[in-house]
Amino acid sequence: MNIWEQFDFVTFFRNSVVVSIAATLISLLFSIPGAYAFARLDFPGRKFLFYTAVFTIMFPWIVITIPVYEVFFVLGLINTLTGIIVALSIFVLPQTIWLLQGFFRQGIPENIEEAALIDGHTEIGAFLRIVLPLSAPAVGAAALFSFLTAWNNFLWVFVLTSDEDVRTATVAIHFILGSDVLREWNILMAAVVLLVAPPVVFYGLSQRYVGEGLGGA
Repeated sequence: MNIWEQFDFVTFFRNSVVVSIAATLISLLFSIPGAYAFARLDFPGRKFLFYTAVFTIMFPWIVITIPVYEVFFVLGLINTLTGIIVALSIFVLPQTIWLLQGFFRQGIPENIEEAALIDGHTEIGAFLRIVLPLSAPAVGAAALFSFLTAWNNFLWVFVLTSDEDVRTATVAIHFILGSDVLREWNILMAAVVLLVAPPVVFYGLSQRYVGEGLGGA
């Protein structure tokens, strides 16, 4: 109970849950149609845009922390949960696009969509009623990956926040380590267990999708 009362860990834990779930949903909302477009559609600049997205996965984000901070400051997103959600969504979006487009390209044959079109479905209808349900394993794997990435993110939350009210559990533990509680290992271990528990639960609920999703990609 000391970890909840002494450090207001309820707020930190709630912030982590909110920003992780929101970033996951937003990244899936944009990455699913984006990945499908990269995998199935032929449009000018498709390869360039896709490889640009893939390149950002390998890009050292620490290099652009100052420009990102300035942009978020101008937009009034510093010290807000909205700002953290936007930053984390942008951070995980290229990775989910890369994962899902591989599944759409290799895991689902194109003749399934052709058969749906012959049956009278529109392209959007075929995607929503046939392709998307068949993509549940990949979407589950992408959701798990996005959630874990957002939950464990330290850099963007640390850079974009200074108020405790919007601090997440990952960053909060950093400040707990710098406080006098360093010698109180019971409190520190309790904080670590609370930080690890949600990803473990989320993985347990979605593990049957992960192998199929990653295998198809």
